[in-house]
Amino acid sequence: TPMTSAPEASTSMEPSAPPTVRVLSAEQLKSWSRCRKQFLYKAVRGMRWPSPQGNFVLGQDVHKLLEYQALGLDVAPVLRGVREDVQAHYAALAAHPIARAPVVAVEWAFHVPAPEVPGFWLTGRVDRIVKEDLGGRKRIA
Repeated sequence: TPMTSAPEASTSMEPSAPPTVRVLSAEQLKSWSRCRKQFLYKAVRGMRWPSPQGNFVLGQDVHKLLEYQALGLDVAPVLRGVREDVQAHYAALAAHPIARAPVVAVEWAFHVPAPEVPGFWLTGRVDRIVKEDLGGRKRIA
């Protein structure tokens, strides 16, 4: 998920220096915890690395089918026109109990203050929020 505000430029190459970005996506937060230099280059300086497009396209296609399914649309006509690997991945994910639970929201955006990092915000999207029945108790997952 792209950041919603431009990061402030930082000239420090010190990997332990705190970031100057004030809005963080979940991916940026993971990057910061994994490798602070990678965070500096990606989130602060805006560098991008090439990635295999095949996996990205597969993920996009499966994600869109799951979104259509969550919205209550008939995905059968679309499934007939997609590649076999997309069909297989969609079928595996659509068979999960969460995919059959009642949908509360789809592609829900959030922007909340980071509770343990004053002055920072977390931002992103939740693909699907469902209501789950746990033996008489309800849970939003």
